[in-house]
Amino acid sequence: MATKRDTRVNSPVRKAVTGASIGNAVEWFDFAIYGFLATYIAANFFPAGNETAALLNTFAIFAAAFFMRPLGGFVFGPLGDRLGRQRVLAVVILLMSAATLGIGLLPT
Repeated sequence: MATKRDTRVNSPVRKAVTGASIGNAVEWFDFAIYGFLATYIAANFFPAGNETAALLNTFAIFAAAFFMRPLGGFVFGPLGDRLGRQRVLAVVILLMSAATLGIGLLPT
């Protein structure tokens, strides 16, 4: 005899998985855009003359973002436990979006 699966649309597990998936997708999209635009960023935000050094500096900033991810988990993880993960996830997504917008608005 087969058991009936729980198909409620608003189940807490489904909400958590959906929220985490959206947050993860936005974060990886942000990293992908930076990676794809690395040569443009290197050419416009670092001194001209040594393109290799400029590109390496751009990728060093990219690497720094990956090293800061665990520190963000240490800061925002406990906040998510206290304030609610959905609220903290929304704040983190807004902070990442604001940083990306800031890069886009910087004068070259």
